Amino acid sequence: MRRNVPGIFVVMTAGMLSLACSDKGQQREVDGMSLSVFSRPAVFEVGSNAEITATLQRNGKPAGDCSLRVRQYMPGMEMGADAAWHTMEPDRSAGKFRATTGEFSMGGDWELEFAIECGEVTRKAAFRYTLEWPE
Repeated sequence: MRRNVPGIFVVMTAGMLSLACSDKGQQREVDGMSLSVFSRPAVFEVGSNAEITATLQRNGKPAGDCSLRVRQYMPGMEMGADAAWHTMEPDRSAGKFRATTGEFSMGGDWELEFAIECGEVTRKAAFRYTLEWPE
C-alpha cells in the first residue's frame, strides 16, 4: 500500500519564474528529502517547453533508490492533461533525473508538481508561478 506524505507548497509570483536563479537551482525539503530543480530555459515562457533537471538527496547523499515523476498544470483552469504524470528519466549519476515539460500554452498561474517515490512512500513538492502573456 502506498502512503502519501504531504509536501511543501511554495508560492512564487513574478512575471516569469526562474527555477535556476542560482547555481543550486531551487531547493525544497520534503520529509527528510532534498529536491533541487533546474530548468532550461531558466525562465519559462508562453509557447515553449522546458528541460527540467532534478537532483534528489536523502541525508546529503544521492537517493538513487527513489523515482521521480512530474506534472504541470494550471490550478485555476481544468485541462485534459492535468492528471498526466511523467516519469523523469534517471541520469547517469544516482539521484539525478531529467524530463521535458509540455508546452506552456498560455499565461496565468501554473504549477510543477513532483512526486518523490521511495518504496511504499510518496512525497510531493510543488512550485507555483505565474507566466505573463507575451507583449
